[in-house]
Amino acid sequence: MKRPTRPNLGKPAAKPRPPAPGADRLSQAGVKRKSQPTEPTQSAEALATKPKLPPQSAGSIKVTGFSVSATREATEPAVSEATTTPTRATAPKSAQVNTKLLDRLEQRESVMRLIRRKRLAVLGGVLVVIVAISMVVFVSPLTAYRLTECRVTGMKNTDAAAICQATGGFAGTPLTRISTGMLRGTVLKNVPALREVQVQRRWWHGLSLRVQEREPVATVRKNGKVVGVDRDMVVLEVAPGEVSGLPQLNADLEKLGGKTRKLVDAALHTLGDMSPQLRSQIEAVTSQDAAQLAFSLRDGRELVWGDSQKSGVKTSVALLLLEQPNVKVVDVSIPERPSTR
Repeated sequence: MKRPTRPNLGKPAAKPRPPAPGADRLSQAGVKRKSQPTEPTQSAEALATKPKLPPQSAGSIKVTGFSVSATREATEPAVSEATTTPTRATAPKSAQVNTKLLDRLEQRESVMRLIRRKRLAVLGGVLVVIVAISMVVFVSPLTAYRLTECRVTGMKNTDAAAICQATGGFAGTPLTRISTGMLRGTVLKNVPALREVQVQRRWWHGLSLRVQEREPVATVRKNGKVVGVDRDMVVLEVAPGEVSGLPQLNADLEKLGGKTRKLVDAALHTLGDMSPQLRSQIEAVTSQDAAQLAFSLRDGRELVWGDSQKSGVKTSVALLLLEQPNVKVVDVSIPERPSTR
């Protein structure tokens, strides 16, 4: 059921439109127009007495005595004639662009795959070279230590052959696998006359050992014999002619204990810290207390030393005072305030 339209009140009536061109021709050709239904007109009185309608929603219109429901939905999109016209089945331009883009992406991916393969090949080659070098350096006998390539420097009284012989357990081992710390300990253990050993590798098969020998600083008794000892109480082989030139310490190594051992330790460390010039003037240790050391000199004079601290300063002061004439006793127990008698 169609919705009635309201007439425009207060506006002049529209003028009749002129006939469309070609209408006479259609009438002459016998084509009849379909007559359109005309809406009934209403008088002004009826319109005036007609009640005003309240605003309604787009879904329904209420008129006095009945209601009309609109069948058209506001949300239904209108279909235009342009959308119903058929189009040609031509390929869109975007499809051509996408095809070119896919080709470029595929080419780029192939290039990236080639680059990755080259990188993997280079990495594999580097790993092979590293493994080969590691095998040569750490496993191959090309760098094995040979006993004939041992070189020793710094010794005075110790035989170099005996020092090299102490490294015989490492012969045939690649130099890169030889622990210098372990080698040093082995040499010091087998050659007690050495105080320090520095080890360096000599490529491709040798070792260089720089040694520091222990120096005897006094003589003691051991098993009824007079032997030389260094500052650490290590017994050293001393020639008979050298024993008389060393200070004498009245102690037996087999009977050390308690107070005697403290005295021996303090005396040996003090004699070891002295310069060879002063130590050569000392004949014997005369004190019995480690905190009050005293020495008798070869010319009959006496040197009061005190404890074993500040031995370097005491040595310098004692050498200076011993040069003074008519001095019988030199006391450097307090090096800042020395005295002579």
